[in-house]
Amino acid sequence: MRAVSALNALLLVVALTTSLALTWVVAVRDAGSSTRDGVPVEPNVVRDSEGVDVPVRSYRRIASVSTIADEVLVDIVEPSRLVAVTRHTLESGDRPWRFEGKTGIRTSKDVEAIIALEPDIVFVNGFTDLRHLARMRDAGLNVFNLGAMYGLETLLPNIDQISTVVGEGERGRILADDFERRMAAVAAGLPDDEKKGAVYVGIYGDRLYGGTVGTSVHDVLSAAGVVDLAASAGYTGSPAYSNEQLLSLDPPWIITNEPGEDALCALSGLKTLRACKERNVRTVDADLMSDPGLGMLRAAEAVHEVMYPDRG
Repeated sequence: MRAVSALNALLLVVALTTSLALTWVVAVRDAGSSTRDGVPVEPNVVRDSEGVDVPVRSYRRIASVSTIADEVLVDIVEPSRLVAVTRHTLESGDRPWRFEGKTGIRTSKDVEAIIALEPDIVFVNGFTDLRHLARMRDAGLNVFNLGAMYGLETLLPNIDQISTVVGEGERGRILADDFERRMAAVAAGLPDDEKKGAVYVGIYGDRLYGGTVGTSVHDVLSAAGVVDLAASAGYTGSPAYSNEQLLSLDPPWIITNEPGEDALCALSGLKTLRACKERNVRTVDADLMSDPGLGMLRAAEAVHEVMYPDRG
């Protein structure tokens, strides 16, 4: 996506994200959030991305079908309150012991398995079939839909929503503040004129996908001290690159996933890329680069390490 169409798409993403944020603020305000003697008073309900008001409670049986909620919940609630997380987190998380004893749920389609756990609240993300959520609600479950994931602009409101609705607003604020601080520290002190320009190119079979403005990949690159050249060229979202488009970009550095440099540069015509000729292709774990949640911090640290190995 280029030029005017790219700008229109970017404006649409910003508008949608801003709408989500405003909906969250309005929900809190309408729910009676105020101050008493100068002390903030938590709301009684929190509105999710579907416009559903979910009661604020100290839920005792929490289930998550969202990788974002998995990582947030394990940091802010007592272990006994979290009964289920996504199977993806159980199988690919870098700290599996934190989820020991939790049931793994593959997708939100597993409605009967979710209901059988008897959770009192279920967290899901966008791109979920709303019919499955309706069945859960018909079974008497509270369901909180966090909506689509666009990186930091949605993650930070999501942390607020998750922590507030389970009655742990203060813990959520501490978690979000710490996350923002650590993201800002990854490339702290790196002068702008020493930042390297790169494009992220993920290899999936014989297809090449990017990640730029409006995605967590862009936030990871920025936090790592890398100039996102796809954004500079007018791309947004997760473009599917043709070989010709990548050759046109001809970035000096490329960040990719396994199988890495040799596989990328062996694709038709790509060995003439500047990054290939100068051996400037760097590999970062695909699970890290595709994580739109708290894993963005680990991804930014990994990108910074391979792009600036001499900075320690």
